[in-house]
Amino acid sequence: MTLGIVHHHAFDDLRLWFEAVEEVSNQYNVCVVPDLDIYIPRPVVTFTTPNETLLPVPNTRLLKLHATCAKVANLSGASEYVDTINCEMEELEELASDGTSADVLDFAIARILMR
Repeated sequence: MTLGIVHHHAFDDLRLWFEAVEEVSNQYNVCVVPDLDIYIPRPVVTFTTPNETLLPVPNTRLLKLHATCAKVANLSGASEYVDTINCEMEELEELASDGTSADVLDFAIARILMR
């Protein structure tokens, strides 16, 4: 699945997800958290491919799992924690010698390993 950089970051941060349109194969509503409404439109997308064997469309079950995780993260406040860590990571020039920035380092390493 190819996404623009803004969409990709929002997807990775569980702030953008896809919800299947019932009875229409490979068609999804693009959902975003409310504060991203201005930046990311809410279109309906249809995933297509010229060759299902070589380049399959995204797995429906994985998209549904991602959507569930995104909803839980946003309802539980976990996405706010991720936003805070992201901001700290961008502002941090060096790690604290007393270990107080360990969570930022852990988050940065995990993010690199996921890519």
